[in-house]
This record gives sequence, C-alpha cells and structure tokens, in this order.
Amino acid sequence: MAFKHRFEADAVSAMNSLRALRLNSRLVRSSILVLVLVSVVLFVSSSPQPAVGSDGKASGYSQAVKSSISQLFDKPNPYETKVTEARLARQFPFDKTPRPIEKNIWQMWKVKPSDPDFPQKDFVNQWKNDNPTYNYNFLTDDEILAHLRLQLKDTVPEVLEAFEMLPTKILKSDFSRYLMVYLNGGLYSDADTQLYKPVDQWFDSNKNVGFVVGIEEDINAENWENYMTRRIQFEQWTLKAKARHPLLRKLIARITKVTFDAQKRGHLVAYYKDFKGVDKCKSVNIMEWTGPVIWTDTIYDYLNSLTNPTVVEIDPERTYKPEDELYGPEIGPGENFNWKFFAGVKAPIMIDDVVIYPRLSFRDDISNNCGKYCYVFHWFGGSWKNNGKGEVKPGDEKKEENKKDDEKKEKRDEGCLGSY
Repeated sequence: MAFKHRFEADAVSAMNSLRALRLNSRLVRSSILVLVLVSVVLFVSSSPQPAVGSDGKASGYSQAVKSSISQLFDKPNPYETKVTEARLARQFPFDKTPRPIEKNIWQMWKVKPSDPDFPQKDFVNQWKNDNPTYNYNFLTDDEILAHLRLQLKDTVPEVLEAFEMLPTKILKSDFSRYLMVYLNGGLYSDADTQLYKPVDQWFDSNKNVGFVVGIEEDINAENWENYMTRRIQFEQWTLKAKARHPLLRKLIARITKVTFDAQKRGHLVAYYKDFKGVDKCKSVNIMEWTGPVIWTDTIYDYLNSLTNPTVVEIDPERTYKPEDELYGPEIGPGENFNWKFFAGVKAPIMIDDVVIYPRLSFRDDISNNCGKYCYVFHWFGGSWKNNGKGEVKPGDEKKEENKKDDEKKEKRDEGCLGSY
C-alpha cells in the first residue's frame, strides 16, 4: 500500500509538472507571438508602398495582416517602448525611397526673433538668409504645442500626453526638437548656434542620408567621467533627419516610457547636478530623461541593431596614435559601434543612412583652423542650467567644477542616483 501511495503521489507530481510545463510553453509562445507581431508592424509600416492587386487595391493578404496589427496596437501602452514604436510606425510610416533629407530648418525659442528680449537675432537671420532653398521655421513654445497637438492628438496621444507632462522647459525643448524633426523632417539647430557654411555645402547634403549627428566630446583621460556622461557622447544642438526616421521613433518611444514611469512613481521632477533643492531619489536626471544620455544610448543601440550595415569612413586616420592608451568603459558583447569605434575621428563616418560628424563639425572651439568639415559654432548659452541662471560665469569655472567633482564622488556610491 505504501508503494501504491508513493506511486500515486509521484503521478500527481508528474501531472502538475506537465501542466506547469504546458503553461510555461503557452507563455513563451505568447511572448514570441507579441515580439513577432511587433516586428511585423515595424516592417510593414516602414515599407514605402503596400502590396496591390490588378484593381489597384491592397491585396487581401496585406489587408488581413494590417487589420490584425491594427487591432493589436489600437490601445496605447506607454510603459512598453515596443508598443509605442509600433504605433508610431503605423501612424507615421518611414519612406525608404532614396532621397536627401527634407529641406526644412527648425529653430525654437520662447519668443519670436522680432521680440526685444530675443538674444540671437544675427544668428537666426544667418540661418534663414544663407539657406534660401530651405523652408525656414521659427517656432515659439505655444506654436510648438499647437503643431504637436495637431499631429499627435488623434494618432499617438500617449506621446503628446508625455510631452505635456514634462515639468521643465529644457525637457520640452529637447523632446520638441526630436518630435518636430521626426514628424516633418529637416534640420534643427539651437538659437545660439552660428552657421559657418550653408547647409547645401555640408557633406551629407544631396545624399541618400537619413540621420545626421555630431560628436559632442572626446576626452581621453582617466577621469573622463568627471566631464561627460558617456565616453563618446553625441550632441543635440544641431541634428538632421528624414521625417519618420526609425532612430527618432525609438528615441520618442523611450522618452514616453521614462515620462510615464516617472509619473507612476511620483517622480515627475527634473534633476540636474547643479539644481538646488531637488531630491535625486525622487526625480529623474535630465541627462537620462531627454538629454545626452538617452540620446547617445539610443544612437548606439540603433546602430548596433542594423544587420550587416555598410560602413564608409571618409578618412580612417584618427587623432590618436595606435600606441596611445585609450581610457573608457568596458565594451559589451554585440556593441560593434562603441566609443572606441568613434574615438579620434577626423572626418564623417557613414553607417548605412546615418552620418556621424567629428567633434569639430558642430562645435569648433579648439582652434581657429575650422577645416573642411566645420559647419556650426555653438555658443553654449545653457540658460536652463544652474536652476535657470545659465552657465557658470567666467572665473568661477574651476571652483564650480571642483565642487561638482567632489559632490559626484561623494554620491556615486549612495545607491540612489534618481535616474532610470
């Protein structure tokens, strides 16, 4: 009898294990199905034309696929970046037809250049006058919001909601430039940037290029973390992209998620290292919310997601010598495009339809010899820093930098960095 009871117990245990295995298998299959459907919607929505029959209408198969995808992503879920990406792709499909970037120039400020309080009249006039073949657009904060409501309210309202939730102007400034370029295509440049060469003379102009950005900084020092958040960081004050480019789509979905996550946790507060009275543990770091960290990380992630990309180096020579020691973080598996790949570049690099400009292209502040690929000078107004008081005044830089370095070292191991 004892043997019989043990046998029955073993049989019950085996049945339970089998049920659990079946349940886990169903969960795995469901997860795989969701991933496949997300991939399908991104692929289908990125195609320039749907399949058509002899009557000029979409084929039954194509209609069925799109109908199934539409039902899956009808409901927004801003906490899942893949869902938001898919919804953006469905509403704003990327046109893969070979062509240059749209000839739009976008600049923004809280008031119009005609306002007496506007500080950079000469710079914005230069952008407008030196590029006569471009459609120049200067938008105030109110005009930006009106544009975004018009284009997003009935398409991907969760993205608009995320924008309107942002608690500071700098967050909205960052997000609005990404959104306006994503929705309309063209070039964005800060109002405190000075144009060196007309845009038509830039390396990427009149080429089949989809996204353009420059390296912000390349500091090869053991203490590089005291100066930059990433070893090779990409700037955001001047950028170009085709409308609806998938790199910007990925970025917008990520910022939307960070914003909704912050609201859910009650942390809808912006933090920066010189902000006074802000709890790091109950806020989100601006750099990681809409700034250089999420921007740079998304660019790297996008480049590393490309399948067998074509890489063109205009000049393979680097500013560093082969025997020089390079300082920086460890490189993870699959990170083929990383800080070492871009360290010391002197000329543009093309990776599929992405152009990465060297540091001097958008911030020539090292020497007066601007060179062939120098296009923009950034004056670094930084009005959002120091609790809205702007950049540190000349003469105080070293004092402030030492103070910030000390604070960073003290708080690095606290375990609460107020970021995602």
